[in-house]
Amino acid sequence: MTVRGRGFATPAENRLVFGDYGGAGEAEVPAGRVVSWTDTRIVVNPPISAPGRYFFRMTVRRSGEGGLGAISTTDSDGISFDAVLPRPTIRGYRKSDVCPGSVLEIEGENFTGIRGAFRILWDKIADGRTYGVGLRDDAIVGWTDTQIRLSVPNDLPAYIAPGDTYQVVLAESQGSGVRSVARGPRAQLASGCGGRPTIAPAATTPGIGTWHGLDFTLAPVPKAVGVGDDLVFGGTFEAKTEELIRCLRSTPLQVRWRIVRDGSGGSVAQGEVRLNTRRKGLLARARSVSVGTYRLELNLVDPPRDVRFRPDLGGATVTVGAARLDRKVPLQPRVEPKPKLNPKVLRRPVSP
Repeated sequence: MTVRGRGFATPAENRLVFGDYGGAGEAEVPAGRVVSWTDTRIVVNPPISAPGRYFFRMTVRRSGEGGLGAISTTDSDGISFDAVLPRPTIRGYRKSDVCPGSVLEIEGENFTGIRGAFRILWDKIADGRTYGVGLRDDAIVGWTDTQIRLSVPNDLPAYIAPGDTYQVVLAESQGSGVRSVARGPRAQLASGCGGRPTIAPAATTPGIGTWHGLDFTLAPVPKAVGVGDDLVFGGTFEAKTEELIRCLRSTPLQVRWRIVRDGSGGSVAQGEVRLNTRRKGLLARARSVSVGTYRLELNLVDPPRDVRFRPDLGGATVTVGAARLDRKVPLQPRVEPKPKLNPKVLRRPVSP
């Protein structure tokens, strides 16, 4: 940038101060960022790291008594200016099918070369929906104007897991939120990375699904349900393979559930259960129900073909904390046909 004026004298006599109206404060411009300096013109490379409103002002250096020391005083109110970063473009990834924990190289232009100039968002695409998460600054390995090297986090299994379809997004802060300024192409992570199970980030995808080696058995309470009664669904998750059990112990899964009344447009009850053992019980309860048909939905995604969901028609034992609820004469449940999106739901009518 070029700062024009008069009476700039020399860098030995005066100092150029650079500041940020956003609250970052101000400081003298380092000598290494001053390209040239005359009495009427200063060419400087300002340390701008983000869009915003900045200012320059000049301080005058005067000798103290006896010519010792120096006193700086403000000589001018300075000038202000707005900094707008160029719009970036993501062309692609040098190698897209990496594993979580590996480095992903994002290629394009106008990344500015300023580390952290844009926020990096990671979008996971599953079941026709997008689940986004902002990545931490410590995930950035390298940043130039044409390449960002990113260490793909391996501690966010709900958002980043082997085999996921993903998209990298660059964004700018805007008020309390963010605004996307560049989107990369959709790609897929490598699938042979240890097979860590994953869940969706919220119970927004209807249906009961299962992972490889994980079964879920469900049975209703053994009594008729009337208006004003509590409606309870119970069941048990069971991990069938040692590999999955080891996965669950090292990375427990938070499975969210909700009970939905047809036509209500929302849930009447919701909660979650933490899967970290071979078997884990689930008790889902909706209190004081009204007339209608209800279903239990879990936010498990990506069920493989060789794992089945089976309602238990002969009774089930469910462990909830230290309590045991024995189902001896359960109601005959009705299992809805499997829709296209593969939600498997258990419906029960509630009589008036």
